[in-house]
Amino acid sequence: MYRYTAPIKHKTYMKSAKIRYLILVVFWLLIPLTSLYSQNNQIDDFNKAKLLMMEGQYSRSAGLLQTLLNKDFTNSDILYYLGLNYQSLSNFQMASKFFEQALKLDTANVKLMTLLGNDYYSAGRTSDADSILSKAFALDSSDTQVLLAMGKTYKKEQNWKEAKDIYNKLIGQDSTNGFYYEQLAYCNANLKDFNEAIINFQISHQLNPLNQNIILDLSQIYFSKELFVSAMHIIDDGLAVYPYSTSFWTKKGDINLKMKNYSDAVDEYQKSISFGDSSEINFRNMGIAYYWIEEYNSSITSLDQAVKIMDKDPSAYFYLGASYKNLKKYDLAIKNLSLASDLQRNDFMAETLIQIAATYYEQKNYSQALKFYQDALREKPDKKEIVFYLATAYYHYYKDKTVAIKYYNKFLADTIDVDKQLIKYAKDRKETLIEENHFRKAETPK
Repeated sequence: MYRYTAPIKHKTYMKSAKIRYLILVVFWLLIPLTSLYSQNNQIDDFNKAKLLMMEGQYSRSAGLLQTLLNKDFTNSDILYYLGLNYQSLSNFQMASKFFEQALKLDTANVKLMTLLGNDYYSAGRTSDADSILSKAFALDSSDTQVLLAMGKTYKKEQNWKEAKDIYNKLIGQDSTNGFYYEQLAYCNANLKDFNEAIINFQISHQLNPLNQNIILDLSQIYFSKELFVSAMHIIDDGLAVYPYSTSFWTKKGDINLKMKNYSDAVDEYQKSISFGDSSEINFRNMGIAYYWIEEYNSSITSLDQAVKIMDKDPSAYFYLGASYKNLKKYDLAIKNLSLASDLQRNDFMAETLIQIAATYYEQKNYSQALKFYQDALREKPDKKEIVFYLATAYYHYYKDKTVAIKYYNKFLADTIDVDKQLIKYAKDRKETLIEENHFRKAETPK
């Protein structure tokens, strides 16, 4: 008997086709779910990277962000945070690279320009910083961060007038910010407008009385203008708040040294040293102060310590030599004064040569004294006292007093701003020598 089987085969085929269809439907449904899962993972990783950066784990954050960037190299947010991480690691070259890439994607972003400008500044690329910050300024001339970045860049380039304009603009935005006045004062000082510098430092000091730099800078301007009382007042203000500040005690010592309050200067240098500043300058200046109050042994002790720390300071050797001379230790005097002479070629050189000459003079070695007095006169021909010293040395060196008289005449020809005692002595000595010479010639056999 004949059987028809085709419907069974058709049924199997239809079942298989249905299964394939269902698999295809499921596959297409799963594609957006997979994509969504991937996107969610990227968002999670991005947030994790930001959290790591906030926790200070900059290297881990940068590594995670770099992985994300490999998948999406046009994402400006990833580039931005990569730049911030490398900036925090002080890797300014890498930070600049990512900020530059981000800026290509967002060409008018003032914040990115400012960050890039700061990176260029930190990397020593001040001209590049100037260029990018100028573009940011053109887009927004009131942005505080742009102005701050421009201000420090102009200062670095020593464009003091431009920097001054920037800080004036910042003060216009916030007149209670002591930092702005401080920076403006630096600009004033470098433009030699010291009166304006004093005013702005004073305002800054009033707004921020705990800023030690302002106290030192303001006192230095007073000091340079020889307003020593004002310089002392501002330092005393600082010491009232910071009684153990070595910088303040040293500065107070410097002021008293300049005012010739030598005993006070010694006390202040000692305080600075006792609080931890064992610098060559403190020992040297303390030695100089001891010298002027004629405590020569203490002067030598301090100056010896100074030259152990730094053996290239001519003034330390000068006062060492002068102290030894006053103690009549002539060999040591000449040794140290010669070292001072070898280390310098300036106005102080003449003083050193005078001291060497005086040391030989006291030993009655008049030929050597004359040599060094002559060297001193060549070094500083406008120092009138040297001519007087030469006259005195010639008096002892030659029996014939004609040369000595000649130098006394030369000295007396111009006595403006010369010690009156020296003038009186020279006049008396000249008259005596003329008289002596007259009688000597009269007694000479013809």
